[in-house]
Amino acid sequence: MSRTSLLTSSAPPRRAASSGTAERFAARVRSRRRRRWAAAIAAAVLLVGLGWLALFSPWLLVERVQVSGTTRVDAGSVHQIVDAEVGRPMVLLDPRAVSRRVAALPLVKAVTTTRRWPSTVQVRVTERVPVAAVPAADGGGYRLVDRDGVEVEAVSARPVTVPFLDVDVAVGGPAALTAALDVQAALPTAVIDRLRSIGATSRDGVWLSMDNRARVIWGSAEASAEKVAVLRALVTATPAAALYDVSAPTAPAVSRRSVREPLQLAAG
Repeated sequence: MSRTSLLTSSAPPRRAASSGTAERFAARVRSRRRRRWAAAIAAAVLLVGLGWLALFSPWLLVERVQVSGTTRVDAGSVHQIVDAEVGRPMVLLDPRAVSRRVAALPLVKAVTTTRRWPSTVQVRVTERVPVAAVPAADGGGYRLVDRDGVEVEAVSARPVTVPFLDVDVAVGGPAALTAALDVQAALPTAVIDRLRSIGATSRDGVWLSMDNRARVIWGSAEASAEKVAVLRALVTATPAAALYDVSAPTAPAVSRRSVREPLQLAAG
C-alpha cells in the first residue's frame, strides 16, 4: 500500500473524533446555560418571595409600640404619634422620621426609635429636666427650665429642689443660664451659705447678690476658683464694701460704699 493511500485511509477516524468532541462541548455549553437560567429563575423567585414577606406578610407588620422614659411627657401623646405606624410593613418604618415627630413635643429633649423584629417599634424618650428656677416673665411665679432654657413647668412658689437664678432667658439666652449654673457649681459652701441669688445677663455677665445686700460682679464662669480666692481676700480687707468686682481676677475692684452688715466668708 502506498504512503498516499495510508494517509487517505486514516483521515475518516480523525474527523469522527473531532465531531464527537464538538458535540460533547456543545452539550456542556447547553448544560451550563440551563444551570444559569435555573439559578437566575431561582434567585428571582427568592427575591419575589422575600419582597412579599417583607411588604405583605402578616408576620412582619408593625403590631405593637413600646414607649419608655416618660414621666412629665404624656405617654398617650407619644402613642398618638407612633401608633399611626401600626399595620405598616416594618421595612417601611423610618425610625428617624418617627423620632423627629415625637421630639416636637414640648418636654421632649431627645428620642431614640428602634425596630424590634418581627413586629415591635420601641420609642425611648429623654425628657427635659429642670435645673433651675427663673422669674416668670409676668413677674408672678417661677419657671422651671432645663439647661437649654426651655420651660419644663410653671410654679407659683419658689421651689427648693432646684436653685433660683435671676436670669431672663429671653434676653440672655441659654448661654447666660449655663454660665450662672456653672458659677454656682464652682462656688464653695462658704459663699453659697451667704448667697441671696445668682443672676446673669449673658455668658460673661454673671453676678452674685449676697445676704447682706453686697453685690459681686463675677463675669464669666472661667477661672472661678481664682475668683473665689480673690473674693475672700477682698472681703477680708473690706468687709463692709457694697460691691466686689472679680470679673478680672488679676485686677479686682471694690466699691467702699458701706452696707449695713459686713460680709464675712467662713473657711471652706
